[in-house]
Amino acid sequence: LFELDKLNVVHTIYAHAAYPSLLVQTIEAHNTGELDVILALRPPLQNSTDFSTISSSLSLENRTWLGQTLYAEVPNFPRPFVATCEYGPLEKLIPAGQRSTFSVLTTVGTSVGDSTESTNGNASLLQRTCGQLDELLVEGEMSLLQSHMKTWAARMETSTIRGTGNDTFVGEIQSSLYYLRASFRPKWPFGLSPGGLSTNAYNGHTFWDQDTWMAPIFAALGHDEARSLIQYRLSRLPAALHKAKRMGNNGIQYPWESGVTGVELTPQPNPEGDWEIHVSGDIVEFIRLYFYATDDMNWMKQFGFPVVSRVCEMWASRVTWNETLGEYTILNVQPPDESAGLVNNSAYTNVLASMNLLFCLEVGDVLGISIPDAEQWADIASNMYVPTRHIPTGEIHDEYDNYDGHIINQADVGLLQYPLNVPISRDIAYRDLLYWTQKTNPDGYYTGDSAYAIGWLQLGETQLAEVEFNKSFAHMEPPFNVWKEKVSGGNINFITGQIFG
Repeated sequence: LFELDKLNVVHTIYAHAAYPSLLVQTIEAHNTGELDVILALRPPLQNSTDFSTISSSLSLENRTWLGQTLYAEVPNFPRPFVATCEYGPLEKLIPAGQRSTFSVLTTVGTSVGDSTESTNGNASLLQRTCGQLDELLVEGEMSLLQSHMKTWAARMETSTIRGTGNDTFVGEIQSSLYYLRASFRPKWPFGLSPGGLSTNAYNGHTFWDQDTWMAPIFAALGHDEARSLIQYRLSRLPAALHKAKRMGNNGIQYPWESGVTGVELTPQPNPEGDWEIHVSGDIVEFIRLYFYATDDMNWMKQFGFPVVSRVCEMWASRVTWNETLGEYTILNVQPPDESAGLVNNSAYTNVLASMNLLFCLEVGDVLGISIPDAEQWADIASNMYVPTRHIPTGEIHDEYDNYDGHIINQADVGLLQYPLNVPISRDIAYRDLLYWTQKTNPDGYYTGDSAYAIGWLQLGETQLAEVEFNKSFAHMEPPFNVWKEKVSGGNINFITGQIFG
């Protein structure tokens, strides 16, 4: 809402739910003054630090633009083409004392996911993009709004989370689910980024956030949505094979920061790109949840198992047998708690590796697939070292070898209880939660805090769970319940926290 002296303007923008290429803008203007006003909109992109213009046309009612990104995601990778077609007035006379409503429709096309890469071929991209606009103009503006609302209603009503007794809380759940779903389309498998589509946070890259925090809800609510998020990983298998080879490992190793190409995009010299290897295990864990939810044997055999088995090959090549311990160790890794830097035997990483290996064996048995290294994988899984130590009240799990007592920014040990659901004796589980909640940065990421809340609930400690659970509301920005990464600072629209929070 803009209030400019005697002119009130409401500008509504939405990406159409039913038509993936369509952006709709509706402008409602009320001129309360005694003079006529001309409302002028800025023309579409002409000069940019991100795109070069190949061709463009401009009139008061119709605009077209065809361009190409100035930079590729990685060297020697094609630079995507982008086309836009726009219909609607750039100027509108608002007579004195009158109201006026008008719309601008824009279709956007891209060569991402398109095999056509030549300039001539992308002239046809412009033609296709404008052709889509011509078809939509026939439908009419009010009809477009109705179909948009109907599509969203169907998506939210057919698979959602409901509750009674606290309308405010139910609204927070629904808004969180909406923000997640507004960030991707099931038929466009390009993953989720922690900052969603509304910010450039995290450079738009995909992290473990997708597979561990954001995607699992769709294994229960929307199988087509879950498949889309898994497909993003499956389509980048060749890049994961290449990375594992570069790192001297067998199998596959997914990047910590992934984009269109699937190659490692973590800015150097940050160590997490090569050493935060739990991300590959997190992907397998999401595949496990999806498989349990769908029982889709054909999908698992054709698509899931080739990824799962290759991650297990990576784990088997990454472990080191420790004669003193009589167990397998995993050295030189960065745990989820990135404040730790490079460490040996991250509790989360080691447990996840063991779980992945057991799941590989389980799937092989269910599908009747012979695994040549089954005996070795079983030995590693059953003899994986997980660091522990004694404090005055008894034994606890340690975050990693030689933890120095610093304040942590991620609840690594808490994650063993949820989302990994590792069987732990009640006494140790209780001490783990009590110790590590006191070591966790109170202005950190709510992913950890929510793991503590669920851990306490699983132990029947509802009062302690409530303390952790209530921290989530400090991460919500009213009035629309948009999440922020940290209580103070960090990124806004942090969709990683939406459903898990």
